[in-house]
Amino acid sequence: MSENKRQELLRVEKINKIFPGVHAVNDVSMTVYTGEVLGICGENGAGKSTLLKVLGGIYQPESGKIFYKGGEVQFKHPHESLSAGISIIHQELSYLNDLSVAENIYQGMRPLKKSGIVDWKKMYSDAAALLKEYDLDIDVKQVMRDLPVANKQFVEIIKAVSRNSALVIMDEPTSSLGPVDVPKLMRIIHKLIENGRSVLFISHRLEEVFEICDRLIVLCDGKLSAEFEKEKFDKMDVISSMVGRTFTQLYPKEEIELGEVRLKLDNLSTDKIKDISLEVRAGEMVALYGMAGSGQDQILEAVFGMADKRTMSGEIWLDGKKTVIDSPKDAISKGIGYIPAERKKDGLIGCHSVAQNIVLASIKDIMPKKIIDYKLQDKIAQKWIDEINIKTPTPKTLIEGLSGGNQQKAIVAKWLQIAPKVLLLNDMTRGVDVGAKYELYRIIMDLCKQGIAVLFITSDMMEMMSVADRVYTVWENRITAMFERSEMEQTAIMYAAIGKKKEVG
Repeated sequence: MSENKRQELLRVEKINKIFPGVHAVNDVSMTVYTGEVLGICGENGAGKSTLLKVLGGIYQPESGKIFYKGGEVQFKHPHESLSAGISIIHQELSYLNDLSVAENIYQGMRPLKKSGIVDWKKMYSDAAALLKEYDLDIDVKQVMRDLPVANKQFVEIIKAVSRNSALVIMDEPTSSLGPVDVPKLMRIIHKLIENGRSVLFISHRLEEVFEICDRLIVLCDGKLSAEFEKEKFDKMDVISSMVGRTFTQLYPKEEIELGEVRLKLDNLSTDKIKDISLEVRAGEMVALYGMAGSGQDQILEAVFGMADKRTMSGEIWLDGKKTVIDSPKDAISKGIGYIPAERKKDGLIGCHSVAQNIVLASIKDIMPKKIIDYKLQDKIAQKWIDEINIKTPTPKTLIEGLSGGNQQKAIVAKWLQIAPKVLLLNDMTRGVDVGAKYELYRIIMDLCKQGIAVLFITSDMMEMMSVADRVYTVWENRITAMFERSEMEQTAIMYAAIGKKKEVG
């Protein structure tokens, strides 16, 4: 988009938002033009989400001005921003689990008959047409809880698109999407731009930012750190602007001498997975890789005692001994920790403190006399806050007030407190910035040195190939192939993850 053809849609001037002890957004100015994709990058806690919430009327700024469609505006409530034509797809999904896809898409704006009752036929028809328009094959009558995380994300996106907003703000929209699904999102964004809308695109995946964005701004510690036009995009320059220091390595990986087999699955089957056999040795990081809904999530859930025991067959071995895992509580007692894919829904209790979340899996540690010792609770929490650098004002701070990366560190600390033998990671770095990713994997690498076995899932191919010692591909609830580190090749892994073998030549 050439400079002389740019038409301003939104401009913010010297916006400031301050919380107790934190200047979250500090004198930030930016412009969004009609028909462009503007990227925003920055570490967790850099101010991205706070800025978006100011635009969305969730937060009121202490100072600064917002101009939208040529006039100055003040959004004092999310409804005012939405009515003006600004839709936000938040990083943490906000769907209603027990309602259908169509009901979620038209949440708050269901079509009504003249009698005032919901026109269900029209709602389902309109939802189906909208999904078809954007090439999404999702049953509009399916209940949200039964969808894979990727499809839940698409429903949230379509809900925002359905409002015909002039500006669609996407906060980490690809964090739940695998490599097959990301192109679908890119097509949706291209269609929005073709229709004259604008997109604010926030992502930690720089390859996607570089592909889809026309311009890019970087926030660091609440301030505007840098701006890049598309022809000036450079990965290390952007990362250095984000973290405030020169950055040369995205993922830490060390050669670790592996021990004996710590976790072994032998023909493990449930109602969701079939004949799963794999091994993870002490000190080893083994990846499960597959398309959304292929069964990799259910493998981790089975090991953590979450599967239906009535349908389970096969064997689980821990440290050379056959074992039965009846429940998550049983898994924890046997030294197994699990970081789920949906942090907000399954990994933490947002209305509880950082300390309370850290001791969730080891509550007995703070009850020496069968009564909670709050001083001991805070002492344990402070130990992990210091040890793995969780950025929080105090252990008593509500965890929902932390950035995504620091919430994830607190969840890791929860499992470190039980001194696990096996750690199961389901997309641990989803929605986490490059600096926090590095820190999280540094923590995991240190655990591997201590002999912990790690079985993990990630939707980021580069991340997986950077840290995994071996990869098992999963397709239609079965393992289709295994790749040693020396054999890892992106195309071959992708072929195996869709049940095919790469042809040579």
